[in-house]
Amino acid sequence: MTVWFVSRHPGALAWAQTQPWHYDQHCMHLDPQHIAAGDVVIGNLPVAIAAEVCQRGAQFVNLSLKLPAHLRGKELSLAEMQLCEAQLEAYDIRKQALRWPAPTYIDATLALMARLPLVEIKVKARNLGLRAPQNIGSAWHGALGKVLHDYHPIVYAALYDGDAAASPRPYVLRPPRYDDTLAADAAFTFSVLLLGEGVQHATALTDALQTLSTLGVGPGRGRFSIEAISCEPITLPRPEHSVTASTLSVLFHTPTLLKQGNQHLKEMPSMLLLIKRILGRVQGLLPASTIPEDLKQHLLQQASNVSCSLAESALSWHSTPRYSARQKAWMPFGGLCGRLLYRQVPPELELWLKWAQWLHVGNKTTFGHGEIRVLSESEHNL
Repeated sequence: MTVWFVSRHPGALAWAQTQPWHYDQHCMHLDPQHIAAGDVVIGNLPVAIAAEVCQRGAQFVNLSLKLPAHLRGKELSLAEMQLCEAQLEAYDIRKQALRWPAPTYIDATLALMARLPLVEIKVKARNLGLRAPQNIGSAWHGALGKVLHDYHPIVYAALYDGDAAASPRPYVLRPPRYDDTLAADAAFTFSVLLLGEGVQHATALTDALQTLSTLGVGPGRGRFSIEAISCEPITLPRPEHSVTASTLSVLFHTPTLLKQGNQHLKEMPSMLLLIKRILGRVQGLLPASTIPEDLKQHLLQQASNVSCSLAESALSWHSTPRYSARQKAWMPFGGLCGRLLYRQVPPELELWLKWAQWLHVGNKTTFGHGEIRVLSESEHNL
């Protein structure tokens, strides 16, 4: 171990020679390449050099002074060093990633998020005779709707009635996933997300799910038992203050039905299209608020500059026909499933994508469509 004393000032050197500790090497300017793990470096160093000293496993000890304004920039004598209460203080200095305060546009997004409450009703259940329908989302959507219609007509009107094209339904169904291999008494889970004005119906919807378990779902009205049911608000984490763009994977976890030019999109959507659809969904769920025009234009401009790596993406159309009781016919149904890799995604867009993980994206979200998951490059590689 070597103790270094670094100073070009005679007064500091004189002061050091009066102290009970000793140093092995004195230098006027330090080259960190000479520092080894376990060394002690004493002096006043530039922050970058002090950080390298610490990074090399040495201890950095600052020569601290209570220096009045009239003595700054002057050579200090030993007596003045003592008057300025010279002392040694150890510091651990580390280089970190550059972080700026959250930009205004992130603050504007967070303000919108605060106006749209989210609640998740999560159910843990066991199979008492469920059989897999042709379209699970359609079967559970229809069965839940019938229970609400018969037992909670006000909630049915709020969640099921009205023109879905005019404004999004204030809920999302995440039905269970099972097939005919689901064993008797096997455990499964599902949930319902309530969005914005839908949150007020949480109690009634919880009761409706209890009733649904006894009335049954799908072929033969298969029943299930509920072991636990919880109703918890969803709190979205505040984003880290980052100024760097990211590489993100967007997983289309359930069929995602997007329209472009009044046609169902069956190819890879651009980031611009995704952000347009998310903006439209948020605006529809916040009828009393308007997304600021400058925020909207900023997001759209950023989205237009994001590229999709086609070679590292895999997306296909997943067809899930459903039977319409109203039209008494089988209807084409489906959406995109797979993964898209987007490069150079700004932090503002990343925030909106992560918000959409709970809102879902595109059409038919009340059947479970449009569930996305957003992963960083490191998370995707795990």
